[in-house]
Amino acid sequence: MDRDTRDLIDQLCTQAGMIMEDCSTAFLTTRRIDDEEIPRLLQDLAGEAAKVRDLVNAAIALSK
Repeated sequence: MDRDTRDLIDQLCTQAGMIMEDCSTAFLTTRRIDDEEIPRLLQDLAGEAAKVRDLVNAAIALSK
């Protein structure tokens, strides 16, 4: 694997990790929000999870 590819994989993984870190706070706050806000929060988290999935899939594709 060349250096540029490795750097890109590292950047993709870093971005995925940053998203996951941000989401961890939201996951831990469900006890403190109103019932009406839960569906929106879960939709937001699902969207962020999809971004992480896409970043990881990109890193996988580059690693082959």
